[in-house]
Amino acid sequence: MALTRTKNNGKKYDEKECWDLYMSWGAAATVEKLHRWHKEYKGFGSHMGGIWAMWRYAAQNPDACYPQFKQWYFESASAIADEVVDPNITFDDFLNEIRVHAKNKNSIMSQKKYKQFCQKWNLNE
Repeated sequence: MALTRTKNNGKKYDEKECWDLYMSWGAAATVEKLHRWHKEYKGFGSHMGGIWAMWRYAAQNPDACYPQFKQWYFESASAIADEVVDPNITFDDFLNEIRVHAKNKNSIMSQKKYKQFCQKWNLNE
């Protein structure tokens, strides 16, 4: 199925770049913005491809991604709620976010890798 490919005409998403961009945009980050950026600067991309690449990177590097996610979560949640949100989202909450995004989505990780991820971090599948 075309929507689950990480490649488009032989081109591959830079997962770290997608993660870093999305996190750097703070509350202004959206799926559509990442899609438009990727089409404009890379010349290819499906609507969800950048987001899937971003979550693949987070699943492979949760320790490195957590501090950025924590800051992004604080900025975006505060902007949406129009009030200050507790910035103390825990590492376990972050792992759960990865789990939720990856569940039943081969575009982020295979079911085998998903199960391994859940086992490694003691998460319910």
